[in-house]
Amino acid sequence: MVCMHVCSTIYGVVLRLLLWVGVVGCMVSCSAHHDEVESPSPGQLNNIYLSLSISVHGNHSYTRAGETRAPMGGEDGNGRVDASANENRISNLTLLFYQPGDDGLNTSSAAGVPIKYAYYFAGLDNLSSTEGEERVDLVYSYKFPLYGTIDEGTYHVITIANAGDMTFLKGESLAEVRDRQLTGNLWTAATPVYQCNNFVMSSEQDDVVGLTANEQVDGTYDNPFEGTLTIERVAARVDLNVEGGTRKVASDNSVYYEYPVKDEVGNDTGDRVRLTGITVGNVLVPGATDGCYLLKRACDVSRLPESLTEISQLPVSYLADEEKQQHATTGKIEGTNLVIDPFFVAKKSGTGLTAHYTSVEADLAVDRQTDVLNGVTETYLTLAYVRENTLPVGCQKAAYATKLIFHYDYYRAGAGEPTQEGLTIDYYLRHCDDSNDYDDGTTDHPMKYGIVRNTIYRVKIGKITQMEPPGEETTVTLTPTIRVKKWNVVAYKEPVWM
Repeated sequence: MVCMHVCSTIYGVVLRLLLWVGVVGCMVSCSAHHDEVESPSPGQLNNIYLSLSISVHGNHSYTRAGETRAPMGGEDGNGRVDASANENRISNLTLLFYQPGDDGLNTSSAAGVPIKYAYYFAGLDNLSSTEGEERVDLVYSYKFPLYGTIDEGTYHVITIANAGDMTFLKGESLAEVRDRQLTGNLWTAATPVYQCNNFVMSSEQDDVVGLTANEQVDGTYDNPFEGTLTIERVAARVDLNVEGGTRKVASDNSVYYEYPVKDEVGNDTGDRVRLTGITVGNVLVPGATDGCYLLKRACDVSRLPESLTEISQLPVSYLADEEKQQHATTGKIEGTNLVIDPFFVAKKSGTGLTAHYTSVEADLAVDRQTDVLNGVTETYLTLAYVRENTLPVGCQKAAYATKLIFHYDYYRAGAGEPTQEGLTIDYYLRHCDDSNDYDDGTTDHPMKYGIVRNTIYRVKIGKITQMEPPGEETTVTLTPTIRVKKWNVVAYKEPVWM
């Protein structure tokens, strides 16, 4: 028996799951670690429905060139935008149930808290969806079988989407699961890049469901238990806003973007810059045993040990909000709750990381996309999807901060051939820097540079200025301004499916 209800929301994905123990003939495949089902004893449940709303948190925004806004960091960034259908789609789910007591996910006794139940559901690609409300993109509803007898009580739930069957985590301690790293792909690659799909998502907050029968709710088909879960993408995205540039095709059919060159007061000089390519550099890649954390973690900057040599020294909070403040002296917005990746400490010492960084060549010929932020339509290219890459204060941004390398040729006014060609300029992606103070060589305040999961980093080339004197060795200054957007996390509120 199948019952589907779909409702909508904007800027994230919400998925309502109606979970039933013992449903036969379900359209999706499912598996779970469970004991043989017997008649439930007092305090136990069997053959129940659990109605869960799963919400995918939407995209936070960025700052546009020429405006006073700048990358603001924090949980909300500068706004939110819709994700694509590919970015929202859920193909499979693993749900982990545990009972940590009052302290929840961050309990100090996590080593003694087991994952009590684990369930996996596959074949979810073809569920229908409708648009949603604010912060949520789509709503999905379905009934899933949940096999096995369950003890009544209150459960915390860790949700993992598009990572395959992870029910093997049943029986592991909460401490082990909290610290688990993902070393496989965080998305399925595709060409063009904006068609990448199957993005791994995980819990965005410490979600709780109640599974105790009463006169109103008994877990039957007509009276299911209900709960709300929230998830977010583990990957981030890098875009180029192409407004201000003109898309052109060269004689060899390669695509480039042409930008006018301005003088110091903003007048057009007639010179042009041809943007011929972009390399996304310092892209963090996984190793055989380390990659990125399954669950987001953060550390209060005031609690960082003075001598930091091991990642285990960090007093982290799991699924904590990224926080920020205005510095008392400089007035800059800076992070106060730092997002931590597995290589955070190694980047402080600057050793042993060569194999963990690579570069990605972007395709300027890719189709242009549009979205709407705060009522304004923007045109952009998706350059790459990347992993979380956060930097401790004082480490060298040139070695570790994810960056864009702009490849360009310079043309004098009226010239058919380039005056200079094969030029490059590096631009490091900032996460929290409301001052747009870009010229320092290190990470001078917390979270200034870095990549955080579920965030879109969109750069716009605001102005290209000719430097004096305009001789044959003319150099130019690119003035890109980054806008940081975050995908809304997947929260289980209204039923949404992507």
